[in-house]
Amino acid sequence: MKRPSWLPALFARSVLVCICFWSSSSPAAAQTKQTIISQIAVEGSTRFSDSQVSAASGLKPGQPADNSILNAAADRLSKTGAFSEVTYRYKTLNGKMTVTLIVVDEPKTMSCTFDNFVWFAQDEIDRAVRAEVPLYDGRVPVDGDLARDVASALEHLLAQHHLAASVTFLPAAKKRQNSG
Repeated sequence: MKRPSWLPALFARSVLVCICFWSSSSPAAAQTKQTIISQIAVEGSTRFSDSQVSAASGLKPGQPADNSILNAAADRLSKTGAFSEVTYRYKTLNGKMTVTLIVVDEPKTMSCTFDNFVWFAQDEIDRAVRAEVPLYDGRVPVDGDLARDVASALEHLLAQHHLAASVTFLPAAKKRQNSG
């Protein structure tokens, strides 16, 4: 029995179509594999340690990461006001990501003074605030959310000691003494 002349051509096209489908499914499968943060490094800060900046970013080794997660971490750092510039870069290898946060410390800061906190020693206040606000070092930036975060940590301290009070923060400048 003689084969129709069009059969080999049909068979060749079927094989080609199958190969195209198979090769196009491989990248899609690779894209669904999650990349895990293996290391977080920090560059640029002289005011804060790498662990403080990492904690404030919200990134943790072992967590899945993609561009949206890294962008959100950079936004969190920016919103604190502690940095005048925040960027990042990353490298991936075998499903593991090394993230480098690149920051520039904000030079405009104010010292924190806690008036009317007669129930607590200064070191107790500092410990309580540092536990909740990784970038707290006794100073807050003029702009950003860090001062509000410090106030919130102080309210938690008051609540833990069953003291009903609210905390407000007021930027204040030292008065210059006139000579003459």
